[in-house]
Order: sequence, then structure tokens, then C-alpha cells
Amino acid sequence: MIPANFVFERSKHLETFDFFARTTIAAGLTLPAVSGLIPKNCQRGFITLFGIEVELVATYPNPVLDTALSSIRVNGFPDRFYQNINGQLGKWYDPTEIMPIPVKPGDTIDVLITNGDVAPHLYSARLCGFVDYQLIKEP
Repeated sequence: MIPANFVFERSKHLETFDFFARTTIAAGLTLPAVSGLIPKNCQRGFITLFGIEVELVATYPNPVLDTALSSIRVNGFPDRFYQNINGQLGKWYDPTEIMPIPVKPGDTIDVLITNGDVAPHLYSARLCGFVDYQLIKEP
């Protein structure tokens, strides 16, 4: 979950977080699928893994699952690199490593999903990362 060559890994005062949820979203709706709060007593943190998966709920011939749009948001604002992600990225049980997204103490992080299909779908979303409880001194 924490890249071995990541500079903050050396502080040894890290704690991981793992936010996961599943929700059914009706056709044409936009809802947050998963959300979490970064602890206020940490110094900094990073989202490092992301997974979103789509499952068909209603019986519908030839479902188009690539109509789902998702965005990783910090305090309600989409991350510039992870907004309007089309379709499925990774799996909820095996999230994909992403470019680290910095977060601060007290930040709210979530995944906003838009179901653009004509049928409801079950969405699974996961955000993983870590927080650092001590500042490190760089040479």
C-alpha cells in the first residue's frame, strides 16, 4: 500500500487507511460511493490506491458499463488527474496503484459516481492510502 521508495515511508510513523463501500445507483444519478475522513491528529497523508467496479443490478440486454463516470474528490473538489474516469478501474478487492494524492488532516475524501446507463448498477469503490503522524527532516 505504501510504495517502498516513497520518501515518507522512512518516517516509520505511518498508519494506513482503507475506505470501501458498495452502493446501488439508479440510472442517470450521481452519488458519492465511498467517503472517509483523514484523522485530525496526523501531519499529512496520501491516497495511493483506487479501485472501482461496476455490477449489473437490473436485467437488461447488452448493458453498457462504460457509461459510469467517477471522480476522486478531496473536500468536494475533484482531483485534477482522477476526475471523469470512464468505466471500471482496478477491482475493489485489488485496487490499482495511482499517483499519490496528498491529503491534509481533517480532509474529507470520497468517490463520486455518475451512472450514465439506462439501468441501475451496483458500484463498489475503494480508496486506500496512509497518514504520517510525524514530520520527517530531510537532509
